[in-house]
Amino acid sequence: MLVVHIPSWFPHTGKPLDGNFIFRQIATTTPFAKAIVLHHVEEGFAMPADMAKEGIVFFPIKTAGKESKMQMAKKYVTAFQQIVEQYGKPDAIHAHVTLPLGPVAALLSRKYNVPLVISEHWSVYQPQNRHQLSTFQRLQLLFTFRQARCLTTVSDNLHQAIVETVPATKNLKFMKVSNVVDIEKFKVRASNSDIANEKKQILHISTLDNAAKNIMGVLRSINCLLKHRNDFVLNIIHDLPNVDVEEYIRQEHLEETVRLLGRKSEIEVATAIQDCDFLLQFSNYENQPCVLLESFCCGKPVLTTPVGGIPEIANEQNATFVEPRNEEMLVERLDYMLDHYQEFEPAAISEEAQRSYSAEAVGKLFYSVYKLVSIK
Repeated sequence: MLVVHIPSWFPHTGKPLDGNFIFRQIATTTPFAKAIVLHHVEEGFAMPADMAKEGIVFFPIKTAGKESKMQMAKKYVTAFQQIVEQYGKPDAIHAHVTLPLGPVAALLSRKYNVPLVISEHWSVYQPQNRHQLSTFQRLQLLFTFRQARCLTTVSDNLHQAIVETVPATKNLKFMKVSNVVDIEKFKVRASNSDIANEKKQILHISTLDNAAKNIMGVLRSINCLLKHRNDFVLNIIHDLPNVDVEEYIRQEHLEETVRLLGRKSEIEVATAIQDCDFLLQFSNYENQPCVLLESFCCGKPVLTTPVGGIPEIANEQNATFVEPRNEEMLVERLDYMLDHYQEFEPAAISEEAQRSYSAEAVGKLFYSVYKLVSIK
Protein backbone atom coordinates (compact mmCIF):
# COMPACT_ATOMS: atom_id res chain seq x y z
CA MET A 1 0.00 0.00 0.00
CA LEU A 2 1.27 3.46 -0.95
CA VAL A 3 0.09 6.68 0.72
CA VAL A 4 1.18 10.22 -0.20
CA HIS A 5 1.02 12.61 2.76
CA ILE A 6 0.49 16.33 2.19
CA PRO A 7 0.92 18.17 5.53
CA SER A 8 0.11 21.85 5.93
CA TRP A 9 2.37 21.91 9.02
CA PHE A 10 5.62 20.02 9.28
CA PRO A 11 8.64 20.33 11.60
CA HIS A 12 11.91 21.75 10.33
CA THR A 13 15.13 23.27 11.59
CA GLY A 14 13.69 26.69 12.44
CA LYS A 15 10.56 25.32 14.12
CA PRO A 16 11.10 21.74 15.27
CA LEU A 17 7.74 21.70 17.09
CA ASP A 18 5.73 23.01 14.12
CA GLY A 19 3.53 20.01 13.34
CA ASN A 20 5.83 17.53 15.10
CA PHE A 21 2.71 15.58 16.10
CA ILE A 22 1.87 15.23 12.39
CA PHE A 23 5.32 13.80 11.72
CA ARG A 24 4.81 11.32 14.55
CA GLN A 25 1.42 10.25 13.21
CA ILE A 26 2.83 9.70 9.72
CA ALA A 27 5.67 7.62 11.19
CA THR A 28 3.15 5.22 12.76
CA THR A 29 1.88 4.24 9.31
CA THR A 30 5.19 3.00 7.85
CA PRO A 31 4.87 -0.61 9.11
CA PHE A 32 1.58 -0.84 7.21
CA ALA A 33 2.03 1.37 4.12
CA LYS A 34 4.81 3.09 2.22
CA ALA A 35 4.70 6.74 3.30
CA ILE A 36 5.80 9.55 0.99
CA VAL A 37 5.69 13.10 2.35
CA LEU A 38 5.13 15.73 -0.34
CA HIS A 39 6.05 19.13 1.05
CA HIS A 40 7.48 22.42 -0.24
CA VAL A 41 10.79 23.59 1.13
CA GLU A 42 12.69 26.86 0.89
CA GLU A 43 16.46 27.17 0.97
CA GLY A 44 17.80 26.22 4.41
CA PHE A 45 14.64 24.29 5.27
CA ALA A 46 15.93 21.07 6.87
CA MET A 47 13.54 18.25 7.64
CA PRO A 48 13.62 16.03 10.76
CA ALA A 49 16.86 14.07 10.88
CA ASP A 50 15.10 10.86 11.85
CA MET A 51 12.71 10.86 8.87
CA ALA A 52 14.67 8.16 7.01
CA LYS A 53 15.01 6.14 10.21
CA GLU A 54 11.22 6.13 10.51
CA GLY A 55 10.94 4.75 6.98
CA ILE A 56 9.41 7.91 5.51
CA VAL A 57 10.30 9.00 1.97
CA PHE A 58 10.56 12.78 1.69
CA PHE A 59 9.70 14.26 -1.71
CA PRO A 60 10.64 17.97 -1.54
CA ILE A 61 9.21 20.70 -3.74
CA LYS A 62 11.83 23.45 -4.04
CA THR A 63 10.42 26.96 -3.79
CA ALA A 64 11.75 30.50 -3.59
CA GLY A 65 9.08 31.53 -1.10
CA LYS A 66 7.50 33.98 -3.55
CA GLU A 67 5.20 31.71 -5.54
CA SER A 68 1.51 32.49 -5.89
CA LYS A 69 -1.01 29.90 -4.73
CA MET A 70 -1.59 28.90 -8.35
CA GLN A 71 2.13 28.47 -8.99
CA MET A 72 2.49 26.44 -5.82
CA ALA A 73 -0.43 24.20 -6.80
CA LYS A 74 1.16 23.55 -10.21
CA LYS A 75 4.42 22.54 -8.49
CA TYR A 76 2.52 20.05 -6.36
CA VAL A 77 0.80 18.58 -9.42
CA THR A 78 4.17 18.18 -11.18
CA ALA A 79 5.74 16.57 -8.12
CA PHE A 80 2.78 14.22 -7.66
CA GLN A 81 3.08 13.09 -11.28
CA GLN A 82 6.74 12.31 -10.64
CA ILE A 83 5.73 10.19 -7.64
CA VAL A 84 3.21 8.29 -9.80
CA GLU A 85 5.87 7.65 -12.44
CA GLN A 86 8.46 6.54 -9.88
CA TYR A 87 6.36 4.60 -7.36
CA GLY A 88 3.04 3.96 -9.07
CA LYS A 89 -0.43 5.33 -8.37
CA PRO A 90 -0.99 5.84 -4.61
CA ASP A 91 -3.74 4.01 -2.78
CA ALA A 92 -4.59 7.16 -0.82
CA ILE A 93 -3.70 10.81 -0.37
CA HIS A 94 -3.55 11.87 3.27
CA ALA A 95 -3.87 15.60 3.95
CA HIS A 96 -2.85 16.77 7.43
CA VAL A 97 -4.54 20.06 8.47
CA THR A 98 -6.91 21.25 5.76
CA LEU A 99 -5.55 24.75 5.19
CA PRO A 100 -3.61 25.88 3.33
CA LEU A 101 -2.68 22.70 1.41
CA GLY A 102 -5.89 20.68 1.69
CA PRO A 103 -7.34 22.16 -1.53
CA VAL A 104 -4.20 21.04 -3.39
CA ALA A 105 -4.64 17.54 -2.00
CA ALA A 106 -8.30 17.63 -3.09
CA LEU A 107 -7.31 18.68 -6.62
CA LEU A 108 -4.81 15.82 -6.83
CA SER A 109 -7.42 13.41 -5.47
CA ARG A 110 -9.87 14.44 -8.16
CA LYS A 111 -7.32 14.58 -11.02
CA TYR A 112 -5.84 11.13 -10.32
CA ASN A 113 -8.94 9.49 -8.81
CA VAL A 114 -7.13 8.68 -5.56
CA PRO A 115 -9.12 8.56 -2.28
CA LEU A 116 -8.52 11.51 0.05
CA VAL A 117 -8.17 11.21 3.82
CA ILE A 118 -8.04 14.35 5.96
CA SER A 119 -6.59 14.50 9.47
CA GLU A 120 -7.42 17.74 11.23
CA HIS A 121 -5.68 19.24 14.28
CA TRP A 122 -6.42 22.95 13.96
CA SER A 123 -8.12 24.64 16.91
CA VAL A 124 -9.62 27.31 14.62
CA TYR A 125 -12.83 25.25 14.49
CA GLN A 126 -13.42 25.72 18.21
CA PRO A 127 -16.35 28.10 18.94
CA GLN A 128 -14.16 30.91 20.29
CA ASN A 129 -11.87 30.79 17.23
CA ARG A 130 -13.96 30.03 14.16
CA HIS A 131 -14.75 33.71 13.58
CA GLN A 132 -11.14 33.97 12.36
CA LEU A 133 -12.02 32.00 9.22
CA SER A 134 -12.64 34.21 6.19
CA THR A 135 -15.38 33.50 3.66
CA PHE A 136 -12.75 32.34 1.18
CA GLN A 137 -11.24 29.95 3.73
CA ARG A 138 -14.65 28.51 4.48
CA LEU A 139 -15.18 27.88 0.75
CA GLN A 140 -11.78 26.16 0.59
CA LEU A 141 -12.73 23.97 3.53
CA LEU A 142 -16.04 23.07 1.91
CA PHE A 143 -14.35 22.16 -1.38
CA THR A 144 -11.72 20.03 0.34
CA PHE A 145 -14.03 18.17 2.71
CA ARG A 146 -16.46 17.38 -0.12
CA GLN A 147 -13.66 15.60 -1.97
CA ALA A 148 -12.61 13.58 1.10
CA ARG A 149 -13.72 10.03 1.85
CA CYS A 150 -12.78 10.04 5.53
CA LEU A 151 -11.96 12.55 8.25
CA THR A 152 -9.89 11.79 11.33
CA THR A 153 -9.41 13.97 14.38
CA VAL A 154 -7.74 13.39 17.74
CA SER A 155 -10.97 13.96 19.65
CA ASP A 156 -14.73 13.73 19.29
CA ASN A 157 -14.85 17.31 20.51
CA LEU A 158 -12.81 18.56 17.54
CA HIS A 159 -14.92 16.50 15.14
CA GLN A 160 -18.09 18.12 16.50
CA ALA A 161 -16.48 21.56 16.18
CA ILE A 162 -15.67 20.85 12.53
CA VAL A 163 -19.23 19.70 11.83
CA GLU A 164 -20.56 22.91 13.38
CA THR A 165 -18.16 24.99 11.28
CA VAL A 166 -18.61 23.04 8.02
CA PRO A 167 -22.02 21.29 8.21
CA ALA A 168 -21.29 19.38 4.98
CA THR A 169 -18.89 17.17 6.98
CA LYS A 170 -21.76 15.73 9.03
CA ASN A 171 -22.13 12.67 6.79
CA LEU A 172 -18.41 12.26 6.03
CA LYS A 173 -16.93 9.01 7.35
CA PHE A 174 -15.12 9.71 10.60
CA MET A 175 -12.62 7.97 12.84
CA LYS A 176 -11.01 9.24 16.03
CA VAL A 177 -7.25 8.69 15.87
CA SER A 178 -5.15 9.89 18.78
CA ASN A 179 -1.86 11.68 18.78
CA VAL A 180 1.04 9.32 19.30
CA VAL A 181 3.67 9.00 22.05
CA ASP A 182 7.11 7.40 21.82
CA ILE A 183 6.57 4.95 24.67
CA GLU A 184 10.23 3.95 24.67
CA LYS A 185 11.07 7.49 25.84
CA PHE A 186 7.96 8.44 27.75
CA LYS A 187 7.57 5.76 30.41
CA VAL A 188 7.68 5.34 34.15
CA ARG A 189 11.23 5.66 35.42
CA ALA A 190 12.42 2.34 36.79
CA SER A 191 13.47 3.92 40.09
CA ASN A 192 13.23 7.36 41.64
CA SER A 193 15.50 6.48 44.55
CA ASP A 194 18.31 8.66 43.19
CA ILE A 195 16.04 11.68 42.76
CA ALA A 196 15.92 13.92 45.82
CA ASN A 197 14.34 17.31 45.08
CA GLU A 198 14.42 19.87 47.84
CA LYS A 199 11.13 21.26 46.62
CA LYS A 200 8.10 19.77 44.89
CA GLN A 201 8.27 19.97 41.12
CA ILE A 202 5.43 21.33 38.96
CA LEU A 203 5.96 21.23 35.19
CA HIS A 204 4.31 23.29 32.45
CA ILE A 205 5.05 22.72 28.75
CA SER A 206 3.65 25.00 26.06
CA THR A 207 4.28 27.70 23.46
CA LEU A 208 3.45 30.36 26.12
CA ASP A 209 0.62 31.56 23.87
CA ASN A 210 -1.48 33.35 26.47
CA ALA A 211 -4.72 33.26 24.45
CA ALA A 212 -4.68 29.46 24.39
CA LYS A 213 -2.55 28.45 27.37
CA ASN A 214 -3.37 31.28 29.81
CA ILE A 215 0.22 31.36 30.99
CA MET A 216 -0.29 34.72 32.72
CA GLY A 217 -3.13 33.17 34.74
CA VAL A 218 -0.73 30.40 35.74
CA LEU A 219 1.89 32.91 36.91
CA ARG A 220 -0.61 35.01 38.87
CA SER A 221 -1.89 31.88 40.58
CA ILE A 222 1.62 30.72 41.45
CA ASN A 223 2.36 34.17 42.86
CA CYS A 224 -0.77 34.00 44.99
CA LEU A 225 0.06 30.50 46.25
CA LEU A 226 3.49 31.71 47.34
CA LYS A 227 1.81 33.91 49.92
CA HIS A 228 1.20 30.88 52.15
CA ARG A 229 3.62 28.17 50.96
CA ASN A 230 6.94 28.06 49.13
CA ASP A 231 7.77 24.36 49.07
CA PHE A 232 7.53 24.09 45.28
CA VAL A 233 8.96 25.28 41.97
CA LEU A 234 7.34 25.67 38.57
CA ASN A 235 9.52 24.57 35.66
CA ILE A 236 8.41 25.82 32.24
CA ILE A 237 9.55 24.27 28.96
CA HIS A 238 8.65 26.53 26.07
CA ASP A 239 9.38 26.77 22.37
CA LEU A 240 9.33 30.57 22.02
CA PRO A 241 10.22 33.50 24.29
CA ASN A 242 7.46 35.64 25.81
CA VAL A 243 8.38 39.15 26.91
CA ASP A 244 5.28 39.55 29.09
CA VAL A 245 6.07 36.35 30.96
CA GLU A 246 9.69 37.32 31.52
CA GLU A 247 8.71 40.81 32.69
CA TYR A 248 6.10 39.50 35.14
CA ILE A 249 8.56 37.04 36.67
CA ARG A 250 11.09 39.83 37.07
CA GLN A 251 8.66 42.38 38.50
CA GLU A 252 7.18 39.93 41.01
CA HIS A 253 10.58 38.48 41.97
CA LEU A 254 9.58 34.95 41.04
CA GLU A 255 12.98 33.90 39.68
CA GLU A 256 13.58 31.35 42.42
CA THR A 257 10.15 29.76 41.99
CA VAL A 258 9.47 29.98 38.25
CA ARG A 259 12.19 28.58 36.01
CA LEU A 260 12.05 29.25 32.27
CA LEU A 261 13.91 26.35 30.69
CA GLY A 262 13.43 27.21 27.02
CA ARG A 263 13.29 24.66 24.22
CA LYS A 264 14.18 21.04 24.99
CA SER A 265 14.71 17.92 22.91
CA GLU A 266 12.18 15.11 23.08
CA ILE A 267 14.34 13.03 25.39
CA GLU A 268 14.91 16.08 27.62
CA VAL A 269 11.15 16.63 27.79
CA ALA A 270 10.67 13.00 28.76
CA THR A 271 13.25 13.34 31.53
CA ALA A 272 11.63 16.56 32.78
CA ILE A 273 8.25 14.84 33.01
CA GLN A 274 9.76 11.89 34.84
CA ASP A 275 11.42 14.33 37.28
CA CYS A 276 8.26 16.32 38.02
CA ASP A 277 5.56 15.56 40.56
CA PHE A 278 2.70 16.61 38.31
CA LEU A 279 2.02 18.49 35.07
CA LEU A 280 0.08 21.76 34.99
CA GLN A 281 -2.05 23.03 32.10
CA PHE A 282 -4.47 25.96 32.48
CA SER A 283 -5.63 26.19 28.87
CA ASN A 284 -8.61 28.18 27.63
CA TYR A 285 -9.04 25.76 24.71
CA GLU A 286 -7.34 22.61 23.45
CA ASN A 287 -7.83 19.67 21.10
CA GLN A 288 -5.71 16.85 22.49
CA PRO A 289 -2.47 18.12 24.06
CA CYS A 290 0.45 15.78 23.35
CA VAL A 291 2.07 16.79 26.63
CA LEU A 292 -0.83 15.31 28.59
CA LEU A 293 -0.48 12.01 26.75
CA GLU A 294 3.27 12.04 27.40
CA SER A 295 2.71 12.79 31.06
CA PHE A 296 0.27 9.90 31.38
CA CYS A 297 2.72 7.53 29.65
CA CYS A 298 5.30 8.56 32.27
CA GLY A 299 2.78 7.78 34.99
CA LYS A 300 2.44 11.43 36.05
CA PRO A 301 -0.91 13.02 36.96
CA VAL A 302 -2.00 16.37 35.56
CA LEU A 303 -3.82 19.42 36.85
CA THR A 304 -5.76 20.66 33.85
CA THR A 305 -8.84 22.40 32.53
CA PRO A 306 -11.57 20.13 31.07
CA VAL A 307 -11.66 21.92 27.71
CA GLY A 308 -11.82 20.57 24.16
CA GLY A 309 -10.84 16.92 23.95
CA ILE A 310 -9.19 16.77 27.39
CA PRO A 311 -12.18 15.12 29.16
CA GLU A 312 -11.88 12.29 26.62
CA ILE A 313 -8.39 11.39 27.91
CA ALA A 314 -8.32 12.68 31.51
CA ASN A 315 -10.29 11.37 34.46
CA GLU A 316 -10.10 11.11 38.24
CA GLN A 317 -7.53 8.30 37.94
CA ASN A 318 -4.97 10.50 36.15
CA ALA A 319 -6.02 14.12 36.64
CA THR A 320 -7.49 16.86 38.78
CA PHE A 321 -9.59 19.51 37.04
CA VAL A 322 -9.84 23.26 37.36
CA GLU A 323 -12.27 25.58 35.60
CA PRO A 324 -10.70 27.60 32.76
CA ARG A 325 -9.81 31.19 33.73
CA ASN A 326 -10.73 30.53 37.38
CA GLU A 327 -7.49 31.59 39.05
CA GLU A 328 -8.89 31.36 42.56
CA MET A 329 -9.82 27.74 41.92
CA LEU A 330 -6.41 27.10 40.35
CA VAL A 331 -4.67 28.28 43.54
CA GLU A 332 -6.87 25.93 45.55
CA ARG A 333 -6.25 22.99 43.20
CA LEU A 334 -2.49 23.63 43.13
CA ASP A 335 -2.48 23.65 46.92
CA TYR A 336 -4.35 20.33 46.92
CA MET A 337 -2.15 18.66 44.29
CA LEU A 338 1.06 19.61 46.07
CA ASP A 339 -0.16 17.58 49.05
CA HIS A 340 -1.90 14.73 47.23
CA TYR A 341 -0.06 13.96 43.97
CA GLN A 342 1.44 10.87 45.62
CA GLU A 343 -2.04 9.32 45.82
CA PHE A 344 -2.17 8.74 42.07
CA GLU A 345 -0.94 5.35 40.80
CA PRO A 346 1.89 5.84 38.24
CA ALA A 347 1.88 2.25 36.96
CA ALA A 348 -1.86 2.23 36.28
CA ILE A 349 -1.77 5.66 34.59
CA SER A 350 1.15 4.62 32.39
CA GLU A 351 -0.18 1.21 31.43
CA GLU A 352 -3.48 2.53 30.12
CA ALA A 353 -1.84 5.44 28.28
CA GLN A 354 0.87 3.37 26.61
CA ARG A 355 -1.75 0.92 25.37
CA SER A 356 -3.79 3.74 23.80
CA TYR A 357 -1.16 6.13 22.44
CA SER A 358 1.64 3.86 21.20
CA ALA A 359 2.81 4.00 17.59
CA GLU A 360 1.44 0.51 17.00
CA ALA A 361 -2.04 1.42 18.25
CA VAL A 362 -2.23 4.64 16.21
CA GLY A 363 -0.70 3.07 13.09
CA LYS A 364 -3.25 0.26 13.06
CA LEU A 365 -6.08 2.79 13.16
CA PHE A 366 -4.69 4.71 10.20
CA TYR A 367 -4.21 1.47 8.28
CA SER A 368 -7.88 0.64 8.85
CA VAL A 369 -8.77 4.08 7.46
CA TYR A 370 -6.66 3.48 4.33
CA LYS A 371 -8.28 0.10 3.77
CA LEU A 372 -11.72 1.64 4.28
CA VAL A 373 -11.29 4.40 1.69
CA SER A 374 -9.54 2.18 -0.87
CA ILE A 375 -12.53 -0.16 -1.13
CA LYS A 376 -14.02 0.37 -4.56
